[in-house]
Amino acid sequence: MATVEYSFFSVMFGIGPGGVVGVTWSHPGFDYGDAITVTAHPIRAILAVQNLRVFRDGSQVRLAFEVVNVGTRPEIAFGVGLGWVDR
Repeated sequence: MATVEYSFFSVMFGIGPGGVVGVTWSHPGFDYGDAITVTAHPIRAILAVQNLRVFRDGSQVRLAFEVVNVGTRPEIAFGVGLGWVDR
């Protein structure tokens, strides 16, 4: 039976307007065929997630993506929420 999993972490990294931050994350819960979503949670800017990639690194499934500041205000830190449905 499928289950819904989630994780949330904070990134203490500034990002100016138009700036891009690359994030690579591994978690033992990801596997082939899982449905994965990523959201960026800003404090005061407008952020977007782009270039989401899932790849295998040895025995681990890794997730890589970029967070982009698409607003006009700099961001001092942000959160990242991950959700996935596993088989």
